[in-house]
Parts: sequence; C-alpha cells; structure tokens
Amino acid sequence: MIGNLYTTYGTSTSVINLTGAFQPVQGSNPRSISFDMKTLSSGTGPIIHTGTTDVLKAFGIFMSSSRVMVYAWNANFLTTRVVNDGQWHSVLVTFDGNTLIVYIDGVIDGSTSASSWLSGRTLNTMGNSVMLGGNGSGENTYYEGQLKNLKFYDYALSAPVLPPSSSPTTIPSLRPPSSSPTTIPSLRPPSSSPTTIPSLLPPSSSPTTIPSLSYVSE
Repeated sequence: MIGNLYTTYGTSTSVINLTGAFQPVQGSNPRSISFDMKTLSSGTGPIIHTGTTDVLKAFGIFMSSSRVMVYAWNANFLTTRVVNDGQWHSVLVTFDGNTLIVYIDGVIDGSTSASSWLSGRTLNTMGNSVMLGGNGSGENTYYEGQLKNLKFYDYALSAPVLPPSSSPTTIPSLRPPSSSPTTIPSLRPPSSSPTTIPSLLPPSSSPTTIPSLSYVSE
C-alpha cells in the first residue's frame, strides 16, 4: 500500500518512479490495483505502469478519451465512464487470470475475458518497474492529475466494500409505515365520569370523637 497523495503534471519531469519499492506481480498471475484519482485533463497518458514496455509484458492503467483504460502493451481494454470531471473517483482493476474487471466508484464499468482482451495471447508481465504518470517508453504521453490511496495486491479482489454512491447509505426507518403516531389505547374506564370510591367513614355526618388522653402526674 502506498498511501501518499501524488500529483503529476503531464510532463516527463513529473513522472514518479517507484521502481524498487516493491516487486509487481509477474507473468499472468492474479492481481489488483486500487486507487483514487482526480483530473480535469482530456489528454492521454499512463496513470500507473508496471512491467516493461514490450508486448504483453506490462500491466498498467491509462487515461484515454477521458476514460480509464487497462493495457498490457499491445492489448487494451477501455471502460465507458468519463472521469475527467475534477471530482475524486475510486478505481479498482482486478484480474484473476481469466477475467479482467474494472470498478469505478464501486460499480462495474467494464469486464472482459482474458482471451478477448489479449486476443488469445497470454499476459506475461516482466520486470520490476513501477511508475506513476508515465511509463518511460519515450512516447511523450503523460497523465495530468492526482492520485491517492494507491494499493497493489497479488490476488484478485472481489467487489469493493464501499457503496457505489457517494451518498451515505440510508438505514431503513424502524417507525411504523403510517405517518401518524401510533395511538395507545386509554386505560381509563369507558365512562367519562370518574369512578366514585365508597366512603369509609361512619354513616353519621358527625365526626367521631376521640377520648382525651390528658397526662396525669403522680
């Protein structure tokens, strides 16, 4: 995992070389790359490059026609969603050896079989090169934008954990479906008149006289 914020300016001098930081996945083994990106550029250029610049010996992610493209050098897979809107977008590229899937903001934006993507050939990533914003090929194409939360995996990830929408997940209401509050039945007797408790006093209206208890000193 490389958690820094990176900015590349679409020039050869702004390419960030991470070669030697770790060994990228080799051959046709499963792998995943996830990151967040933000750009306003409509230009074409490598966002992330691993491997060499020989046919089928690279594995990288390109910006092409304002969209994300996965390439293996001479084998490209272009997604459909336009991402150069100046907003942050989460991208996950995952390859299990048989299927390539690209998620953008938690939603599948494209998938293809390895045989279709590679035209029946075999991916064979080689070398330890890892670059951001360029690929060292001398083709004069560079990515202009920002990257953060960059992570490399040596296995195929499943769908991202984050929800596809940038809005928070809405928790269903636990209140009853009616908009009116539930009325609790009254526990009072049905009669509107209060219940009269019988008097415990003697029937006479005169109060009972209590004998005097005067204290007598001996």
